[in-house]
Amino acid sequence: MTSLGFRRFEATNLSHFELLSGHAVEISTDYRLFSLNSQALLAWQELGATAATLYIEDDAENMAELLAADVSIKRRVIAYCGVPAITSKIRIKDVRSDVPVVSDRNDGYMVTNRDGLTVVTPNVMFSLTAFKGKLKEMGCSSFILDLSQISSADYGRIINAFDRGVELNGTSDFNFNRGLV
Repeated sequence: MTSLGFRRFEATNLSHFELLSGHAVEISTDYRLFSLNSQALLAWQELGATAATLYIEDDAENMAELLAADVSIKRRVIAYCGVPAITSKIRIKDVRSDVPVVSDRNDGYMVTNRDGLTVVTPNVMFSLTAFKGKLKEMGCSSFILDLSQISSADYGRIINAFDRGVELNGTSDFNFNRGLV
């Protein structure tokens, strides 16, 4: 990997730290490595990460504490993304990208199949674009806009909403305002 010029990696699983150890690389954590307290942030740092993405289902109060925590690891917040409900290498019967998926609660899902991987993502995307100003006041200086689940025709709309700090209709902020349950 480094012989091919790759120097920056995102760890989404604890095993990635061992895989990357001994290489001169920069490691950051993905939200899937739950960063819900300062001890988690310190653990990622001890394992070699220089940046950590805060957990996507965290609430504003806890995020504020994490952004203010006296730790040197850089903290990032996802401001927009599609959050997979299912990711599987095992074929899911009757689930294909050309067939709409609707839950028993009438929630819609989109399906992508790529490289033998099936990803089922809710039609309702996650967005904190409306809280950009609040997050900056809390101390966040690094944001992620993951546009991989949407059409390139929508990139401008998402980036513009983030730049202006406005709400994107039809999205969810998960627990940001409701609080952790």
